[in-house]
Amino acid sequence: LPNSTTSFIISLRTGKQHLDESEIVLESNLLNLANNNSTNNLILTNNDDLTANQTNAKKHTILVAEDNDEVRKLVADLLVEKYKVIQFSNAEDALKFMDTEIPDLIVSDIMMPGMDGLDFCKNVKLKDASSHIPFILLTARASLDHQIDGLSIGADAYLSKPFNPQILELNIKNLLQAQAIMRQKFGHQFVLQPSAINIVSPEEKFLNKLMNIIERKIEDSTFDVNELVSEIGMSRTVLYKKVQSLTGYAVADLIKQIRLKKAAELFKQNGYSVAEVAYMVGFNDRKHFSKEFKKYFQLSPSEYIQKLSLEN
Repeated sequence: LPNSTTSFIISLRTGKQHLDESEIVLESNLLNLANNNSTNNLILTNNDDLTANQTNAKKHTILVAEDNDEVRKLVADLLVEKYKVIQFSNAEDALKFMDTEIPDLIVSDIMMPGMDGLDFCKNVKLKDASSHIPFILLTARASLDHQIDGLSIGADAYLSKPFNPQILELNIKNLLQAQAIMRQKFGHQFVLQPSAINIVSPEEKFLNKLMNIIERKIEDSTFDVNELVSEIGMSRTVLYKKVQSLTGYAVADLIKQIRLKKAAELFKQNGYSVAEVAYMVGFNDRKHFSKEFKKYFQLSPSEYIQKLSLEN
């Protein structure tokens, strides 16, 4: 009938006589469980405390850009237990946020008012500060042409709506694992032996630009992170996150390692004293240089030079 309503009545039996012993949990047992295993206490723990504990355990930040409130909430709810999730209803606000902070991965709808997901992805992939960020596109448009459009501008994955939640989670997991593998590659190869790597990807081009700045300033003992931030044209926070994401190193540690690597190359050329090399790579204090050199190469400068002479 028009304007009619349906009512459901649910009756629950009181007491515990109708329950088996295995189905009964005494309040005292709950209290003991809470005291002995507070990290797993989902019944007695304050929701805010639980959220704080989960947040502390999260290492990756996922940015979600989606104009549909229900879909955006669905994606966020799927990810919030494992990741820190930042939500935006449009690409413009997301890009503005990324001027000072950068996420580890982006999930974006294609059809959004203003800047669409394709242009958002293109902006992210063209900027030095964000080109390394994995990008997943979501769309109701399932045609092959649209998929090609997304992938051709640098998107790392393309999911059609309605998407399977497990497929989205696995894509995110796999892309973050690929980032970790890339970080190992650049950390152990490019950073330590940049000249031995063929520069192909945007990430390699960025690191090469970074290395060139550091090597150009290597004799300047006053050159530090602040000057590098100015030279590279990024905010301090973005540069830190970018370098950490690509190499696993903090920016200051990266500068120091390049100085020490250059020192080792100079020792191989012969003719330079330890003090001369120290000044040539930006150390004003020879003792400090020797200490850092030994920490990195497991040999003092004198021992390193002696080893080189024996090898020759």
